[in-house]
Amino acid sequence: MKRKPICCFVGEKPQKFPWGYDEKWPDCIRLKEKLAFEIETMRQKGVKSFISNMAMGVELWAAEIVVSLKQ
Repeated sequence: MKRKPICCFVGEKPQKFPWGYDEKWPDCIRLKEKLAFEIETMRQKGVKSFISNMAMGVELWAAEIVVSLKQ
């Protein structure tokens, strides 16, 4: 049986970044744009399942991007 590809997100918490919780900081915006690009690339390659534990920071941002792309 062929396994279906799954993507799981793991990343830093906001306090580990220079911008902290300021999501309007240019580097934070670039990080989210890069996440969106990589998530869309994975979707085009057939990944349909994305897993996040919803921790603040990269994991939550990635989950929000996945939900926005599904709408």
